[in-house]
Amino acid sequence: MGDWALIAGGGGWHLSARELAAFLANITYNDDVLSPIARAQMDELALGWRPLDQTTGQFGQYRAHAGSIGGGGGRVRTAIVKFSIQCEAALVANSAIAGFSAPVGLVTQAFEAAWT
Repeated sequence: MGDWALIAGGGGWHLSARELAAFLANITYNDDVLSPIARAQMDELALGWRPLDQTTGQFGQYRAHAGSIGGGGGRVRTAIVKFSIQCEAALVANSAIAGFSAPVGLVTQAFEAAWT
């Protein structure tokens, strides 16, 4: 997809689902990447979170961001979700999932189904 070195955000990162989850845990639980003030602002002002991907579920507000690369349907689909009960999840799929926010929906459904 070309050189993404100068593109802002996470575009062009090469991370596994485990690495995405580790990154999310690190910005959530320690001060190595974000200060406590920046972390609070990130959640309160939805900085870095995609507003269309956020939802309120059985356990409160869920912060999320979906992504894709490779055209409209996307050859690679991703999602990170920060649930309100100290639980984070990441998804990487190498197949089309209908709708840009659909990976977030899959992760959210799996999370809530785990509690029923």
